[in-house]
Formats: sequence, C-alpha cells, structure tokens
Amino acid sequence: MKHLTNFKLFENKRNTRGEEITMEQAVELFLSECDDWSLDGEQIFRGSESYPIHFIDPSKFYRPSANTGGFYQALLPNLASWQDKPQRHRSLIMTTDESMADSFGEVFIMIPFNDTEIGQCPSGDIWMANKVMNEMFDEKWMSWSEVDQEMIDLLKTNLNIEAKDINQDSIMRMIDEMDQIPKKDWKLKYTVRSPLGHEREFELDVIEKLIEKYPNMSLRGMLTDMFSFDKNGFEVITKQNQLKDDREVWSSGKFIGIRYDKFERFKEKVFERKKLEGF
Repeated sequence: MKHLTNFKLFENKRNTRGEEITMEQAVELFLSECDDWSLDGEQIFRGSESYPIHFIDPSKFYRPSANTGGFYQALLPNLASWQDKPQRHRSLIMTTDESMADSFGEVFIMIPFNDTEIGQCPSGDIWMANKVMNEMFDEKWMSWSEVDQEMIDLLKTNLNIEAKDINQDSIMRMIDEMDQIPKKDWKLKYTVRSPLGHEREFELDVIEKLIEKYPNMSLRGMLTDMFSFDKNGFEVITKQNQLKDDREVWSSGKFIGIRYDKFERFKEKVFERKKLEGF
C-alpha cells in the first residue's frame, strides 16, 4: 500500500491488530484511500481497546470466535452461499449502533477504504440472524449460539473427538461422517464429570428437535439451509448509504480507526486539507 510505506508505524504494544498512526497520517490516508466516505454521513462503529488513531487490515489475522465454541465460524467458509462474501474469520466485527460498540470498549469510528466490501447482518447481532432457524423450529427464540454449542457436543459425543479438532479444514468431513450414521443411532446425551467427581447428564435438545422434524434431511443439508447467507437476509454492501440502523457489520477490508473523542478534530483536519488543496 504505497501511501503507507513512508509512515513510521509505532511498535504495537497493545493487544490489538491495529497499527498506530498519527492524526496527520490518518488525514493523508483518508484523502488518498477513503475519499468516497462522507465524514458527515452514517458511520460504522467498533468497540475496542486499540490505539486512538490506527490503520488496520484484518485480512492478515485469524479472528477466533469471541463468544461461541467456533462451530459456525469453521462452517461458514465451507458453505456455497458464503464463498464469495467477506470471511468473518479474517474480519473486523463492527456495528452501526454506537451504543452497542460502547458495550465492547472505547468507541471508534471505522472508515473503510474505497470500494471495501462490507457484510451486513439482518439484525444487531449475528446470533439473532435466525430467520431460517425460526422457520425450521417454529420458534422465535432460536439463535445461532444454541446450534453452535450443540453441534460441537454432537460431534464430540459421536465421533470421539475434541472441540479443538473442529476447524475449517475438518468440519465438512466430520459432518459427512455424521451423515453416515443412521439418525436413530446418534448419541444425543452426554455426561460431564466435575473435578470433584460429580457427574451431570446433558441432552442435545436442539438436535433432537431437528431429527424429529426433518428425519430424512442430511445434517449437511440442514446446516446449509440453517446458516444460508441469502435465506437469512445477509447482504454485502459497498456504499455508505446502504448502511442500515442497528446492524452488525463485518469486513475483511482495510480501515482507519478514529477514537470517538478525536473524530471531530480529524474531520476539521480533513476539511482544512481539502480547502487548502482545492478539493
């Protein structure tokens, strides 16, 4: 990226994927790479503990799932409907809801490079992107997290594996192995032993409901429908005016991050430069 090669990026001392840059560097980067983005329009927010002003390219980093076992994150890149979409495991997870960002840390305004592809959820959280799940279960409470954890437990219980064995490369093979086992033979209960030796039995209620309702559908088919990009109402956008209120968004593209308390000064600097250079 030629506009960043002359920048002396500071040593990354925080636990962050961002690289600290100065206000002047951010202004230069904005004018050269992000000038399609309006600083007065709808913005994208992120809650983070990153540097006050930073550049970030999330495609260079693997992002583990923050709040689930990671089943869906391993699954999505293998589904046809997600193939040409921004990949969440190498993305920034952001929001169009400032208050949501605030609950995850300091609020940053995230400015994408021109023509960056941004995935937009049909809800404020991907866990609640559950249109297909609700139709399948005739429920309104189902979330991706429910299926995520039970699928991990199903594979562990029936294939004698550990959760750490489930990854992007192995997951479809494991799903196909489950489809080779008649559903009537699936183990839908498992026992957990505490460090003190106490045992507790758990049941895979969500999986059991799936089997009852779709006895002839393969597990691969169920998951393909359940996590479908299109059927659940996800979309990919590239324009600022396509942002919708209170949505989770994500992107593998490059961004400038400006902490909320520095954003007005950043805007002033950009407008000063534009006026000076006759933009």
